[in-house]
Amino acid sequence: MTELYVVGAGGLGIETVGLARNINRTAGLWENIFLIDDDNTKAGCLFNNCRVVGGMDYLLDASEKGAVDALCAFGEPFYRFGFYERFRSRTG
Repeated sequence: MTELYVVGAGGLGIETVGLARNINRTAGLWENIFLIDDDNTKAGCLFNNCRVVGGMDYLLDASEKGAVDALCAFGEPFYRFGFYERFRSRTG
Protein backbone atom coordinates (compact mmCIF):
# COMPACT_ATOMS: atom_id res chain seq x y z
CA MET A 1 0.00 0.00 0.00
CA THR A 2 1.14 3.52 -0.74
CA GLU A 3 0.35 7.01 0.47
CA LEU A 4 -1.83 9.54 -1.32
CA TYR A 5 -0.78 13.19 -1.40
CA VAL A 6 -3.48 15.70 -2.34
CA VAL A 7 -1.73 18.82 -3.58
CA GLY A 8 -3.59 21.95 -2.52
CA ALA A 9 -5.19 22.52 0.88
CA GLY A 10 -7.88 24.87 -0.37
CA GLY A 11 -11.53 24.09 -1.00
CA LEU A 12 -10.97 21.66 -3.87
CA GLY A 13 -8.19 19.87 -1.98
CA ILE A 14 -10.36 19.42 1.09
CA GLU A 15 -13.22 18.06 -1.03
CA THR A 16 -10.77 15.76 -2.82
CA VAL A 17 -9.64 14.32 0.52
CA GLY A 18 -13.26 13.42 1.29
CA LEU A 19 -13.70 11.70 -2.07
CA ALA A 20 -10.39 9.84 -1.68
CA ARG A 21 -11.48 8.59 1.73
CA ASN A 22 -14.73 7.29 0.28
CA ILE A 23 -12.81 5.46 -2.46
CA ASN A 24 -10.33 4.14 0.07
CA ARG A 25 -13.07 2.64 2.29
CA THR A 26 -14.03 0.36 -0.58
CA ALA A 27 -10.79 -0.14 -2.49
CA GLY A 28 -8.19 0.13 0.29
CA LEU A 29 -5.65 1.77 -2.01
CA TRP A 30 -3.78 4.04 0.41
CA GLU A 31 -2.30 3.56 3.82
CA ASN A 32 -2.45 7.31 4.53
CA ILE A 33 -3.85 10.41 2.87
CA PHE A 34 -2.02 13.72 3.31
CA LEU A 35 -2.32 17.28 2.05
CA ILE A 36 0.53 19.19 0.39
CA ASP A 37 0.58 22.98 0.30
CA ASP A 38 3.38 25.50 -0.21
CA ASP A 39 1.70 27.93 2.20
CA ASN A 40 3.96 27.48 5.25
CA THR A 41 1.21 28.74 7.58
CA LYS A 42 -0.79 25.60 6.78
CA ALA A 43 2.02 23.12 7.59
CA GLY A 44 0.94 20.82 10.40
CA CYS A 45 -2.69 21.98 10.25
CA LEU A 46 -5.64 19.67 9.83
CA PHE A 47 -8.24 20.26 7.13
CA ASN A 48 -11.11 17.77 6.94
CA ASN A 49 -9.13 15.84 9.54
CA CYS A 50 -6.21 15.52 7.10
CA ARG A 51 -2.75 16.86 7.94
CA VAL A 52 -0.76 19.23 5.75
CA VAL A 53 2.65 17.56 5.85
CA GLY A 54 4.59 20.14 3.84
CA GLY A 55 4.98 21.76 0.46
CA MET A 56 5.99 20.58 -2.97
CA ASP A 57 9.55 19.89 -1.84
CA TYR A 58 8.15 17.39 0.69
CA LEU A 59 6.23 15.62 -2.08
CA LEU A 60 9.22 15.61 -4.42
CA ASP A 61 11.46 14.18 -1.68
CA ALA A 62 8.87 11.48 -0.93
CA SER A 63 8.67 10.57 -4.62
CA GLU A 64 12.44 10.08 -4.75
CA LYS A 65 12.22 7.53 -1.93
CA GLY A 66 9.61 5.42 -3.68
CA ALA A 67 6.33 5.40 -5.53
CA VAL A 68 3.68 7.81 -4.32
CA ASP A 69 0.21 8.66 -5.54
CA ALA A 70 -0.55 12.35 -5.95
CA LEU A 71 -3.62 14.28 -7.00
CA CYS A 72 -3.43 17.89 -8.08
CA ALA A 73 -6.35 19.72 -6.47
CA PHE A 74 -5.94 23.27 -7.76
CA GLY A 75 -8.96 24.97 -9.28
CA GLU A 76 -6.89 27.31 -11.45
CA PRO A 77 -5.39 25.77 -14.63
CA PHE A 78 -2.33 28.05 -14.37
CA TYR A 79 -1.42 26.52 -10.99
CA ARG A 80 -2.11 22.97 -12.18
CA PHE A 81 0.27 23.46 -15.09
CA GLY A 82 2.92 24.94 -12.75
CA PHE A 83 2.60 21.90 -10.47
CA TYR A 84 2.99 19.56 -13.42
CA GLU A 85 6.03 21.40 -14.77
CA ARG A 86 7.71 21.54 -11.37
CA PHE A 87 7.09 17.87 -10.65
CA ARG A 88 8.12 16.75 -14.15
CA SER A 89 11.32 18.80 -14.16
CA ARG A 90 12.52 17.21 -10.95
CA THR A 91 11.36 13.63 -11.52
CA GLY A 92 11.99 13.32 -15.25
